[in-house]
Amino acid sequence: HPYYAVTDAEGRFRFTSVPEGRYELVAWHPNWEVPRTVRNPESGLPFQLDYAPHLEVSRPVDVARGQTVLANVTFPK
Repeated sequence: HPYYAVTDAEGRFRFTSVPEGRYELVAWHPNWEVPRTVRNPESGLPFQLDYAPHLEVSRPVDVARGQTVLANVTFPK
């Protein structure tokens, strides 16, 4: 896909030269929550970590020619 970005340290990003139209903005973030740990039966040490599904938020965004659009997204806690 031609339109993707990695945010800066403050969570901001910018797309340039996007044709006008309606788009679905999707923000994705890994989820580091570990709901399940499999332990080695002999040592009791963690053997495998299963992570929770990634976090994803989407919203429609209308892009007009020659204008800048501010689109805030917030992940649920």
